Amino acid sequence: MATQKVVVEGSSNVTASQLKDFFRQIEDGSIDGFYMQAILERRVSCGGSKPPTLVLVKATSTNAIARKHVSKCFTGKRWAYRNCDIDNWLPNTQEEQAAGKVGVYQLQNPQGTTFREMAAAVLKVGSGTSLDLLAKALFEQGHVLTLSAVEQLVDRQEGGEDVGLRTDGYANFAFVEDANGSASVLYVRCFGDGWHAYVRRLGRGGGWGAGGRLLLCNSDASAL
Repeated sequence: MATQKVVVEGSSNVTASQLKDFFRQIEDGSIDGFYMQAILERRVSCGGSKPPTLVLVKATSTNAIARKHVSKCFTGKRWAYRNCDIDNWLPNTQEEQAAGKVGVYQLQNPQGTTFREMAAAVLKVGSGTSLDLLAKALFEQGHVLTLSAVEQLVDRQEGGEDVGLRTDGYANFAFVEDANGSASVLYVRCFGDGWHAYVRRLGRGGGWGAGGRLLLCNSDASAL
């Protein structure tokens, strides 16, 4: 069956399924006012030829973290929203994570950076590298965080320690393991009602403009 399309004036054709996903993300909060304004101002795009750049803004040490059931993650009083795909897509148990170092990097490309491009920049490979190879390399190089590690960083930020997280509505991203043994992307953002947690596929389209930050385990390079 042919894919149904609608024509959006002044742009290329957009499929009905893409529009459906777009409105779903508005409804569940994945696309909010900050992101929508960036789209309207053309600060965010769905990719582009310009290589992404990430600059280190903070390096922090993390304590050893015990294993935890995924259903218990992001459930405290500071968490105002928790996307249901966290339970659907991620392993039931978040394994132990050893003490280590996390680099917090700020996206620099105002035209937008996709998750795939973030991973490629971190791994210093081409953005056309397959998702399977990107995910494998993220694990091999120790760049994947557990949900509990991200929770710990949020708790420390809220406790008055500057660990480098944005608390003004911008997204803080982290590569995490999904239930298929591949990598997905968790992101957390702080709004007036508290923190929100989401998870998205590594191959998801759409760029994130300058301002968002990537939490990268086992990295303290000054730029990527």
